[in-house]
Amino acid sequence: MSCCCVITVAMMAVYRIAKIDFWLTVAVCSLVPSLIGVCKEWDDSREPGNRWDWHDIRDNEIGVAVGTAIGCLFWLI
Repeated sequence: MSCCCVITVAMMAVYRIAKIDFWLTVAVCSLVPSLIGVCKEWDDSREPGNRWDWHDIRDNEIGVAVGTAIGCLFWLI
């Protein structure tokens, strides 16, 4: 969860500095960490004795939501 949050906040900060459109930033900065989390879970599920865990995906999405909320504060500055 914390990794997705940090990735999202960092991306939103970079997009803000680059003056990218707000809604494009929210879309991209929510999608990329989500895809990273899904790819990591897929890779983990391929390990022997491991399986797909929807709780990990949920936690990643919570991290993305919190990171997006924090990142939106950059547009208030």
